[in-house]
Amino acid sequence: MTETFDSGFDDLAQISDELRQEYVSQGRGVDWTGSPFAWIRPRASRQKGAIGQEMFSRVCEAEGIPVEPCPDPDANRIVSGVRAEIKFSMLWASGHYVFQQFRRQDYDLAVCLGVSPSHAHCWVIPRDILDEYVIGKRPQHTGAPGTETFWLWVKAERPEDWLASLGGTIHEAVQVLKALVGPS
Repeated sequence: MTETFDSGFDDLAQISDELRQEYVSQGRGVDWTGSPFAWIRPRASRQKGAIGQEMFSRVCEAEGIPVEPCPDPDANRIVSGVRAEIKFSMLWASGHYVFQQFRRQDYDLAVCLGVSPSHAHCWVIPRDILDEYVIGKRPQHTGAPGTETFWLWVKAERPEDWLASLGGTIHEAVQVLKALVGPS
């Protein structure tokens, strides 16, 4: 079957570009044009999560921190002997990173890696702090009585006070991680 293209395609593409610019200028969207992370946007959620886990693993390896897959589904990686749950978010139109699907599982710390078109942010959260501020406190589903999954919304430029000392930049998060897991 031979495809034929309507001459209106170019017109529609131009309208789409104009709308993209309007949405971005009005704060109704995030412009990922030219971002090194733009290729991740169209991926399925599960694949985005896997990409985020792999990116963070490679950051650790570059810093000399050993990382291996976790042998069970309760954590994503074993980082220098410590069970880590890695969450990944791309900046939402609201200007927040949204880290989702925190569960009461067997892990010692959570890594929240967020990327925007031109910045990367990361926080390393020990489990006791995650339990104090997120698990059981910020239900993701079924409203306030939700008990299975939890989420964390982070405004990168102004994280909550409890989160601010647990990272921010990739470098700061790696320093927090090294302090938590000890020498490699």
